[in-house]
Amino acid sequence: MSPEKREISGVLQCYNDALNAAFMGIDRARALVASMQSDGPVLRDSLGTPHFLSTFDLIARLSKARRTASNSDFIDAIPDLAQVALRDLSKYVAEEPDKYLIPAYRLACSFASLQDSGFTAIVSKVFAENFNRLMAAQELTDKDAQVVIKHVIETATPQQIRALTRAAISPDSALSRRFPRQIDSLLNLGILGNNTYERPERMSAVLDELTSEQSTRLLNAWDDSQGKRKDRSKGSEAIYFEYFSTVCRLEQLRPGITKYLIDNYGILAFARYPLDLLTEQYDTREEKDVPYTILVAARHDHNGAMLFLKDEISCFHKQAKALGIRLKICEAENLEGIIQTTNTVAYHHGQISCVLLVEHELDAGISELEWDRSIFTSSAVIGLISCFTGAENGTAQLLSLTLQDVDIHAPDYEAYLKKGGIQFDEDDGVLNIRVLFGYGEGNYITEEDILYALTSSTEGRFNIRTSSVNLYDVPTRVYRNGQLVRDYI
Repeated sequence: MSPEKREISGVLQCYNDALNAAFMGIDRARALVASMQSDGPVLRDSLGTPHFLSTFDLIARLSKARRTASNSDFIDAIPDLAQVALRDLSKYVAEEPDKYLIPAYRLACSFASLQDSGFTAIVSKVFAENFNRLMAAQELTDKDAQVVIKHVIETATPQQIRALTRAAISPDSALSRRFPRQIDSLLNLGILGNNTYERPERMSAVLDELTSEQSTRLLNAWDDSQGKRKDRSKGSEAIYFEYFSTVCRLEQLRPGITKYLIDNYGILAFARYPLDLLTEQYDTREEKDVPYTILVAARHDHNGAMLFLKDEISCFHKQAKALGIRLKICEAENLEGIIQTTNTVAYHHGQISCVLLVEHELDAGISELEWDRSIFTSSAVIGLISCFTGAENGTAQLLSLTLQDVDIHAPDYEAYLKKGGIQFDEDDGVLNIRVLFGYGEGNYITEEDILYALTSSTEGRFNIRTSSVNLYDVPTRVYRNGQLVRDYI
């Protein structure tokens, strides 16, 4: 036997000795690591792929023996051995992915229990760089796939997370058949934050209905709805997967709901809204002549604030429901989209009594658009839940030019919606919607509240009467036909 062969044989024997004697001392454990560092590449070049892979299999088995080992020195040496093995293997995967990818992942799955930051970084790099190729591989087991996804979600960058989700939702991708099968297990493991969704429906139920263009719009909207948060290194991946899992959950509750809400209400950022509200909206899709209010949210959210209004929307929904009034959710990219969406809603459900717009700044050119007055009740009102929109020549004033004889309410400086800030009640035949703000400027928030009160009526349910109550001295303005009609300052 040549010296080289004897040396390789000795290395293999060292691995076998380690496997069969898990209680070896620290010196021998270190020698094992050193031999791996020096001879790993030689094993591949001299023995060929089968022997090379069997060597790594021995290392994987060695890591399992670690669980029963009582010698702390040996236990401490195993992560080092795993890192060395993975460094070599990740290099080989990059050179010849078709040959080494699956063995690499199987090895990584065997090492998944090792808690070592250096090891985790290596595994995550291999996982993220080869995720699409791996998930399409038929020989990868679902159990291994779950481990892969777990590592990716925990350690990948937000950009990688979004790329993986885009791949998962693509109707033409093999990921759309494999990735959703793992989501329910990941949710149960708590990987996606504090979500408590039950087993979600496979995303294929959604993908079968969505066109490629709609899928792209859906993912782009999820990016837009996170605003600056999508560029942060921590946290945004959990939010991103909250959107993904919300769609899964909706499809489990009401198959086909996703496409319907996209087509008829423009909703794409589903995680912003309570599930019971969205399912009720779907269940009452053919309902007419029932009083309702529309909440229209802008699709783009530059600071991600709209992601945190779900509790306020839920509270508003419950109050409206107690009065026998429906709340409808819509989304739009600009004012033209808002007008088109409200026209569609009115066609399906009858005249609108109130519209609340949740947005930051609408596009210019508002005055050139025209809103059909006939889709609103005679006492309809519009309220803007948006900073600065009540200022002179601002969104509220320009919006009032597009809709004759309708009051447009808006705050005229930076404001934020208080907790429980949308209040809905009926008083002596008058329907009141109160919007309670806190005042903000930069990072400073005062203790004073802002409130504007919208009053409306729904013919046949409440008396036709309008009034306006100013409970606080606040900079809130009301415009009608382009003119300032009330100024709460």
